[in-house]
Amino acid sequence: MKLAASSEKIIADIREAFATSRFDEELVREGFAEHLALLKLPARKVVFHSNPATAVLSICKLAEPVARGAMRDAARAAAWDAARAAAWDAAWAAAWDAARAAAWAAAWDAARAAAWDAARAAARDAAWDAAWDAAWDAARDAARAAAWDAARDAAWDAARAAAWAAACAAAWAAACAAARSANPFLPFLKIVRGGGLLFWVTSESVHVALAQISASAERLHRDSGPAIEYPDGSGQWFWKGVRVTEQIILRPQELTAEQILSEQNAEVRRVMIERIGLEKFLAIMKAARIHQHERGELYSIELPNDPECVLKAVHVVDPSTGRTYFLRVPPGITRADDAVAWTFGFDHVGDYRPLLET
Repeated sequence: MKLAASSEKIIADIREAFATSRFDEELVREGFAEHLALLKLPARKVVFHSNPATAVLSICKLAEPVARGAMRDAARAAAWDAARAAAWDAAWAAAWDAARAAAWAAAWDAARAAAWDAARAAARDAAWDAAWDAAWDAARDAARAAAWDAARDAAWDAARAAAWAAACAAAWAAACAAARSANPFLPFLKIVRGGGLLFWVTSESVHVALAQISASAERLHRDSGPAIEYPDGSGQWFWKGVRVTEQIILRPQELTAEQILSEQNAEVRRVMIERIGLEKFLAIMKAARIHQHERGELYSIELPNDPECVLKAVHVVDPSTGRTYFLRVPPGITRADDAVAWTFGFDHVGDYRPLLET
């Protein structure tokens, strides 16, 4: 589905903001000030923290008195509910005893009152018949007058409703136009450019942990430091979108065979092998050579925790430079010449017939 030009521009602006993000406290302050002003909210102080952990600790300390007050209110409410329940039980018992004692007296009074009510009802029925005829004539005249009043009121209500609908439509159109010209979320592009990717808003302040993003091909990636870096130098380490450890990025030569084989995450294990190099990995793992051909040698290593359970690589020599390369191939390949053909895009060795290799 093709996006509207305005949507594509917003996406492009967001990508550009992330790509150019940096530690800029002043830019973040300006962004939050503009955002709150467009929402017609009071300005708040912006507090910066060296990393997310210190920011969260500060927020928790601010929330502690509120939480303590909430616990106190909850305890008070529970005590009140218990007292109210006990009082209600006592009142109900007393009321039942009083009601039972009064029932007998009430029954006697009711019998005496019933005789009087019967006599009064007979007189009332006679008066009602006479009054009904007079009431019918009066009701007919009143209905005619009421119908005219209702018609007049209905016309007025319809006119007023139409005017209100027109006013609402005009107000909505004006609001939409205003929103397009003053979007309260556009200042977030400025906040992102200043590194304000992590923030917490309280009633009096905005707490921000600045972060600088490094990416490649729209994936978090950095080969010399954390891909998500905080002002104090700490951060999160990523290699081509895979979250890894500091050692894998800065000291891959220190990785051991035991570390690689014990890694449960297949993607992280793949990065570890890529970082130390396939040739070194085959050497420290003492890979077994399972087939040899004039075009290369095929090696295999068992990987218990890997989805494929095995790693196979073909060792080839570049005829033009004499350099050797280890290239990973699919686990189903069993011959070195098939492996070489696969590296050139052929599924069958018979299809790979180079006249000259350079």
